[in-house]
Amino acid sequence: MSLPETSWERRPIEVANLLNPAFGAILIRDAVVAHDKANGPGMPFALAYFILPVALHPETRAALPGTTGAMLHVWLQEHGVIREETTNRLIRLKPFTNEAITFGIHHGLLAIGDDGRLLKTQVRLRDPFEDGTDPRLCRDAAAFVGRWFGKQANTPLLFSLWGIRP
Repeated sequence: MSLPETSWERRPIEVANLLNPAFGAILIRDAVVAHDKANGPGMPFALAYFILPVALHPETRAALPGTTGAMLHVWLQEHGVIREETTNRLIRLKPFTNEAITFGIHHGLLAIGDDGRLLKTQVRLRDPFEDGTDPRLCRDAAAFVGRWFGKQANTPLLFSLWGIRP
């Protein structure tokens, strides 16, 4: 996994705060927990790369459907600009996602199963974020995406729908 090239001390304060590896790990864990509820234990590792680009971006969060029953392919057709921008953010945020996953594993929030799927651990997290705050909205969006993607069950198809090819 490649990590962000800029050392922590040299990061702009906005980047250090928003792309904090601890917060990123919490968001990815929230997605894994929600994915588990929709699809059984473990979230495909590759899906973690969608969490930060969707959950941290206010316009994308606001555009998410109200229910996980919404058809992803229809939503993506209706939100072509969001699809394209999210794909670009996914690529730019890949090092920060790697850093968040590494942090989560190192600090016992996440684990990797024998099949390569991300797993939640038994660590219990305190939730200090009040309803309506930006961190709470990010966590809610991460959980929504985890549940929504868990209902899709086909990781290569999910990437294809978003326009991402290997």
